[in-house]
Amino acid sequence: MPITAQWHTSLGATMIETVDGTVVEGYGDLAAEYASLTSALALVDRSHRGRLRATESDRLRFFHAMCTQPIATLPVGRHVDALFCNKKGKVLAMTRLCVLADSLLIDVNGASRAALLAWLERHIIGDWVELADESEHLGCLSLIGDGAAALLERVGLPSPPQEGEQLTSGDALIVSSRRFGRPSVDLVAPYDALAPRFADWATTAQPVGRRAIELLEIERGAPRYGVDLTEENLPQEAGLDAFISYDKGCYVGQETIARLHYRGRAARSLVALAIDGHAEVDPDCPIHRDGEEVGRITRSAAFSGWGEVKALGYLKRDTELGEGFAVDGRRARALFQVGERR
Repeated sequence: MPITAQWHTSLGATMIETVDGTVVEGYGDLAAEYASLTSALALVDRSHRGRLRATESDRLRFFHAMCTQPIATLPVGRHVDALFCNKKGKVLAMTRLCVLADSLLIDVNGASRAALLAWLERHIIGDWVELADESEHLGCLSLIGDGAAALLERVGLPSPPQEGEQLTSGDALIVSSRRFGRPSVDLVAPYDALAPRFADWATTAQPVGRRAIELLEIERGAPRYGVDLTEENLPQEAGLDAFISYDKGCYVGQETIARLHYRGRAARSLVALAIDGHAEVDPDCPIHRDGEEVGRITRSAAFSGWGEVKALGYLKRDTELGEGFAVDGRRARALFQVGERR
């Protein structure tokens, strides 16, 4: 069980095994959790994600050459979403990189944590860089929605910085960004410091589990690594252009990624779909149009507030969005290409 499990079971949470490890499935009221993510204030334990730290003088130069973003020029106090790809340009990890005064903190999807650390260590040749996995020491809580500043102040922390920035307060890091189109604040700190803050915040904000998060991911088109994409996917297939700077110089996988961006199109694209009915469809279920298979589902979700099933899936290149699709014998519509709504 994860280090934070006791925080959640005391609130009646159920746990579930995922590609990212054991996480909270929910707290018993899916509608309330979903509503807090869309219109109130949600509290999410993101400690299942990995937290790696890079130190020593060559850290920014090294990571600049390894990832899809220009880390070498990013100022202290800023962060950016970035990908790490193999030599063929296929995605190994989705990350957020926070530039601190004395280190670089890498927030990475749990499914990639160990593999990314090993991959980075293999590439340190002649650079003065030290890498450490701090995931067992540092946890992460997220507040999604308006009202985070008051909760931070209530536990003796400063107001969050501007979106795209982070600040340190003692042994805590406060990171401001956006999730699901709403303001989001992450608190990264040692677990013993997070425990009382989670208990305090849970009296005001709605604790939210993976099930409600997945509803928003599918509805808004936010791909999850290990589910909607793997190391078999190019970034453009999954709509991850926001994780890439096409102006920066060489990095691992850059040639393939740049060539596809400037000269070609991906062979398939991840899209959001709506499917008639109320029963979820299985992953890898075929998507048909006019009797021909044109794609595959990656995941789906049913929610009482929708009146239909929503899903993510890949469609072949040149497949037009709109009506006329069939999934599991049911009518379906392709709504938008992932990457258009973030």
